[in-house]
Amino acid sequence: LMVIFFLFAWRVETPAKRKTLVRIQIVSSCESALYGWIQFMTGWDLLGHYRPDSKKVCGFFGLHMTYGENLSMVICMGMGLLLWTDAKRPARAGGVLALGLMASAVLLSGSKGALLSLGAGLGVVFALRGRKALALYVVGGILLCIAVDILMAHRLWGNIVALFQIDAEQKLGPAASNAHRLCMWWTGLWISLDHFMYGVGPHAVEQIYPAFRHPLAIEPNQWHLHNNFVHLGVTRGMVGLAAFLYIFLRVFRLGSYLSRTEGEGFDRGLAVAVLGAAAAFLVAGLTEYNWGDSEVLMLLYMLLGLLASCGRQEGTTTVPKALHTNSSIAGRAEWDGIG
Repeated sequence: LMVIFFLFAWRVETPAKRKTLVRIQIVSSCESALYGWIQFMTGWDLLGHYRPDSKKVCGFFGLHMTYGENLSMVICMGMGLLLWTDAKRPARAGGVLALGLMASAVLLSGSKGALLSLGAGLGVVFALRGRKALALYVVGGILLCIAVDILMAHRLWGNIVALFQIDAEQKLGPAASNAHRLCMWWTGLWISLDHFMYGVGPHAVEQIYPAFRHPLAIEPNQWHLHNNFVHLGVTRGMVGLAAFLYIFLRVFRLGSYLSRTEGEGFDRGLAVAVLGAAAAFLVAGLTEYNWGDSEVLMLLYMLLGLLASCGRQEGTTTVPKALHTNSSIAGRAEWDGIG
C-alpha cells in the first residue's frame, strides 16, 4: 500500500490535479454516506455487510469502524479546504451540505473512535485557523450538545456515560467492548516489557497473546490489540514505534510549514486539511488498530502523498527550497519533505 503515497507525491504535479482528486474523494465519500443512510432506513445492503439488528451502518465497507474513521478523515479534509480557500457561495453551500451528510453517516456508524477522531481532527483544523475560529468551534460544539440533549429529553449525558462505561462481567455492548480493550492493552504492555526493543514480529501476536492474556479478557486470543501505539510496540518494539511516531512528526512539521507559506491558496488549505485528517487518524488509532485497516490506510497514504506534492508546479521540486536551506547535507535539492 505504500506505493499509493509515492504515486500521489510524484505524479500529482499541479494544483489543478490536486483539486480534481480532492473533489473526487469528497463526492465518492458523499455517495458512501448516502449508501449508509439507505442501509439504516431500509436494512438493505448489496454487499451483505450490514446487520440491521446492530444499527451500525458500514456503507461500502466491511466494518462500521473503518467506515466511520474513513469519513471522519474526509470531513476534516473538507473542513480545512472550506475554511482556508476562497470559493463562491454556491460551492461553499454545497460543501457544508456534503460535510453535514458525511457527519450524519459517522453518527449512524455508531463508532465511538470515529466520533472522537472527528472532534479532534476538526479541533486541529480550527486551531490552525486562529484563536477566534477555535473559540467558535468550542462554543458551537457546546451549543450543539445542548440542543441534542434537549431533543433527546435530557438523555444525552446518560447515553455518553453508557457508551464509555466499563464492566468486565458483561459479554456484549459498549461496557464489554471497553473492558475488553483495556484487557488487550494491559496484555500488550506486558508483552512489550518482554520484547522491548524489536517486538515479537508483525504476525506473531496470536502465538504469544494467550500466554499473557488478562484473566478478565472476553476473547481467548487476538491478532491485533485495538490500539496503534500498543500494537506497534508489541509487534515492532520501541524501534518500530519510534519510526511510526517519526513519520507523523515529519508530516505535522511539513504541513504546518506549508500552511504558513505564501502561494497557492488551495495548497495551503490542503496542507491544513491533511493535518486535521492525520490527527483524526491518530486519535482513532487510540481505540482501533487502523494502521492495519487497508480501507483507512489507503486514504491516509493518498492524503500524505497530496501533502508531499503541495507547493509543486509541473517541472519543479515537491517542496520549496526554503524549507531546507539550512541543511548541512549536500545534494538535497530534490528533498521531498517527508521521506
